[in-house]
Amino acid sequence: MREIKFRGERLYRTEAEPLLIYGQFEWDAWHHPRIVNEHGAFEVKPETLGQYTGLKDKKDKEIFEGDIIRLPAIDVSLDGKWAQGYIEDDGGCSYSFIGIKPKDFEGEEYSLSFLPSADLQVIGNIYETPEKLSQW
Repeated sequence: MREIKFRGERLYRTEAEPLLIYGQFEWDAWHHPRIVNEHGAFEVKPETLGQYTGLKDKKDKEIFEGDIIRLPAIDVSLDGKWAQGYIEDDGGCSYSFIGIKPKDFEGEEYSLSFLPSADLQVIGNIYETPEKLSQW
């Protein structure tokens, strides 16, 4: 059984505190989303809330919704190149890898459950390192 945990961008923080907070998700009394962990309860921006997929990349890093991923070519049309994309909830009970690089791979969608996690590499996320969406 996979561990259920979440990540979100803190709504209020100092420069010294991390942008993203990890822990359990709950709604506060005013129906604001927050992450709760051993350090307390932290309100997060709703659009940044992402769930742990239950998978880890080749360096044993947990993969969350919103992570930017590199993986070896999964489509013969990529001709041995690396593919780059991000993880998104597919609206059901699983997650999708949405291709962004190279250009002819843009918008392609693959079920994360069919990709070999041993080949996946988390290189950032769309909140802390959005520039990696356009890097190649």
